Amino acid sequence: MEKNVRVGIRVSSSFHEIDGDAAEAYLVFADMLSEADNSGKMTSKEVKVLTTILRDALAEPDSVDAEYYTEGEMSCRDGRFEIRYTEPEGAGTLGGTWTCISFDESERGVVMISRGGTFRMTVVIERGVRHGCEYIAPGGFSFMLHSLARRVTNTVGEDGGELELGYILESRPGNVNYNKVRVTVRVLDGAGGAICL
Repeated sequence: MEKNVRVGIRVSSSFHEIDGDAAEAYLVFADMLSEADNSGKMTSKEVKVLTTILRDALAEPDSVDAEYYTEGEMSCRDGRFEIRYTEPEGAGTLGGTWTCISFDESERGVVMISRGGTFRMTVVIERGVRHGCEYIAPGGFSFMLHSLARRVTNTVGEDGGELELGYILESRPGNVNYNKVRVTVRVLDGAGGAICL
């Protein structure tokens, strides 16, 4: 049995395109990583190299920011939380796009984000681990994306909380973006507590 509660959701995001040499360095680094270790897990030395690449790339102030508030539903079944909502029109969003953020209570640092509407994708965000996913664009055109997180902080529980993500999305040819997302979840009308069944 699953119980859904209405939640208020505030999303703040910042999107940075990584240009030129930094993107190329990242892609070369990511290819070496995937050839060396099929698990996708990074060593501390590899994390330091990637952090240096990102620091230099993000020194430029160029970014696309969005912030919005919407309402949705949160549920928990067998220890797995799901937060579902539809993005509003405007505010730098793809209006009408639905989003589902999910994670296991026992593995809060592994977050799955599924999105749909005019496009579809499901991406896993996990600190220091590279994950692949398929992005399906309008008309059925698809391509592969790879995620690699620097930061995953998750305090979401039965009474709401906050999720902070800092991650890279990479696609070919040479398109690398760094995304920072903060999702604040607040249970509406005191409907929280005891949703995990």
